[in-house]
Amino acid sequence: MHNGSGGHPGGVRSPARPDEVATADDGAGSSRDRLAALVRLLTGAPLAAVTVTGAAPHDTVPDPLCRAVVGTGRPLVLDDVRADERGREDPVARTGVLAWAGFPVRAPDGRVAGVLCAADTAARAWTARDVEVLGRLADVASQEVALRALAVDAEAARARSQFLSRIGDVLPVGAGLADSWATIARVALPVLADLAVVSSVEENGALRVQAAEHRSRERQPPLAALAGVLTRRRGDRHGAGRVLVTGATELLPDLDHLDGLSEGQRALRDRFDAASEISVALRARGELLGVLTLVRTSRRAPFGPDDVEVAEAVAERAALALDRALSYDHERSLSTHLQRALLPTALPRFPGLEVVARYVPAGNAQVVGGDWYDAYRDRAGTTRLVIGDVAGHDIHAATLMGQLRTMVRVAGHDGSRSPAAVLDAVDAATGALDAAVFATALVAQVSDDGRQLVWSSAGHLPPLLLAPDGAVSSLETSPDPVLGLDLDGAGPVRRDHTAALPPGATVLLYTDGLVERRGEDLDAGLDRLAEVAAELAPGGLGLAELCDLLLQRLGARADDDIAVLAVRTAPAGGGDR
Repeated sequence: MHNGSGGHPGGVRSPARPDEVATADDGAGSSRDRLAALVRLLTGAPLAAVTVTGAAPHDTVPDPLCRAVVGTGRPLVLDDVRADERGREDPVARTGVLAWAGFPVRAPDGRVAGVLCAADTAARAWTARDVEVLGRLADVASQEVALRALAVDAEAARARSQFLSRIGDVLPVGAGLADSWATIARVALPVLADLAVVSSVEENGALRVQAAEHRSRERQPPLAALAGVLTRRRGDRHGAGRVLVTGATELLPDLDHLDGLSEGQRALRDRFDAASEISVALRARGELLGVLTLVRTSRRAPFGPDDVEVAEAVAERAALALDRALSYDHERSLSTHLQRALLPTALPRFPGLEVVARYVPAGNAQVVGGDWYDAYRDRAGTTRLVIGDVAGHDIHAATLMGQLRTMVRVAGHDGSRSPAAVLDAVDAATGALDAAVFATALVAQVSDDGRQLVWSSAGHLPPLLLAPDGAVSSLETSPDPVLGLDLDGAGPVRRDHTAALPPGATVLLYTDGLVERRGEDLDAGLDRLAEVAAELAPGGLGLAELCDLLLQRLGARADDDIAVLAVRTAPAGGGDR
């Protein structure tokens, strides 16, 4: 029973003074105080109280007299409690109560929700009027319980509505499966459940636990450690394993008194005080993607039909998030494969030059970039180097990257166009593409003797020149427009630039993922690249090793993908590489 700070005339606690009344801590205490005062006024009994039973399924009533009323659902009237065996038990005997009368207070469903009682420290004969008054006041108390239940239900409905309206803000959008499972497990905590387990349906039809989340941060590690035990199996009598077979939501309001629990359910009951459970299917487009299992401990009211309705609404929204995640992963996989297929698998050999390329996907596994590079000899035998970056991180960016790479190679293949003319020709042709283009690119060519670099940039980052003695210079020029700005009819737009290449020099072309950091000025990243390159350049490193060390030093924290294309001229007196 829930008792307040006052005394209990049935023997739960000795009253501090004769007129003290037991109150409850659930917000309805003042109402019960008034009823108890009416009992004292109308019956003349010095002690009175209204008590209510708790919400937990196995609540017990410590007072044997109240327990008798709750157990039988009938009034109990004793002129002298000593004449009844229950009246001689503790704690009744300790209170000094000799006369006692109690009437059941009922909930709207007819269940006994409490007891209205009066007591006297002297034996007395309860009159017919006393009995009638107590019965009527017990009816009033029952009405109060009903009103309180309606208020609680209304508040619960409001809370459920608010909870469901916020789910869309919590569930992942634009994320893959790896990031979605744990978020879905957490979404119902702590409003609806104390812990949650979300399982996926594998290709062989089995369930695999993807995430187990607890509302308590301290309890999360031991719960996560149980993931293997929590696995549910097709054919389990209860829970997720049964939902896998039937597809229907399963409500288990009392795990303590349920036979045939799975190993995982027993582990949750024994180690995490799991008392009730709801398992609901995660279904999208008619396909069963997984099962969401919500668990409450014995400290909360068990799950009921209203909770099933909310759990199913949560599962419906969660399944949509999973479906989006599956689509996201599928598109990302296609983009990644397309991107890798469009990048050169191996670079040709170039007389008098060494050329090395590296590509590193973004540190965020969900990002697919539009970076590309190319290196080839045109029809005249001149070495051409290309690097670029298409805006976007999806299959469209990867597709555009492939188209632009092909267009750049075609425009420069016959050897008649300078790098600037190649970029202008490509820009003029982008209008024929199905999608809008916004991309940076840099086209360079190395003279046959390897002593001169000619390049042109469409909004791309400047090349970095590394001398064998460690001197580093950025080949910065005033910017020319990016590709895709619709500059038809403007005539030549971009300019060619030249730089002398000493023997053994290295030219580094790169995309912004190597230097850009979120929240940092781009110049800081360019300075960092120059500093690291200056440290590495005089070390006599091979070109491949130099590129790998640059990526190791600068690429670990990259939010974007990275492409690097490096060319090294022959050292003084050297020949072909």
